Amino acid sequence: MKKAFTLAEVLITLGIIGVVAALTMPSLIANHKKRETVVKLKKVYSILQQGIKRAEVDYGQVDEWDFTLNSTAFYEKYVKPYFNVAQEFIGVSLPLDVSYKTLGGADGNAYGKYSDSGTPKIILNDGTLIAPARGTTSGIISFIFMVDINGYKKPNQFGKDMFFFDIKIPEGIVVPYTRGSAGVPDPFNYTRDDLIGQCQQRSSSTGLTCAALIMMDGWEIKDDYPWAN
Repeated sequence: MKKAFTLAEVLITLGIIGVVAALTMPSLIANHKKRETVVKLKKVYSILQQGIKRAEVDYGQVDEWDFTLNSTAFYEKYVKPYFNVAQEFIGVSLPLDVSYKTLGGADGNAYGKYSDSGTPKIILNDGTLIAPARGTTSGIISFIFMVDINGYKKPNQFGKDMFFFDIKIPEGIVVPYTRGSAGVPDPFNYTRDDLIGQCQQRSSSTGLTCAALIMMDGWEIKDDYPWAN
């Protein structure tokens, strides 16, 4: 007599497989997105570093650059010639359906200057969106690169696809944005608790310093990173 599974046994087995898949798939998808985020972030960080170094060949060390220029003029002189720009938004905002949020879900457009047509926005050949903007911290002028690693596709959220970098002067290196100090501080002078606190920003949930946390963790998004916000 041949032995075989009954229909009930097959259905029960398929049901168990379905339950296990339903429980594990969200975690697998999230881990994949985290790995993809790190790869893209690392790539754009390298692009920014290389672009600045190429500009220094023509204009000298970064501390000799004219930081009194507005964002557009600075971009035209020190950024545009040294990056593979596929598309520009100069003097205009991004498409009206693009809206950025903080990790806590609050409106992030104003802070990110995406509602400001005076801040140039560019799309690189690989689809990365960069908004180079002049900023002032404690009266000291700096220059910030706001980076969306997948263009203006969703989720459009700080700490997930939107990250912030500074030009450190006079070293002429790009560092992940860290606030709370005059000028451009060295993010790695902070403790990890400091960085994760600034990344989470429990009061406002901004996620501005998440790139610094990822870099400090060895280019990894760890379990306590506020990804689920």
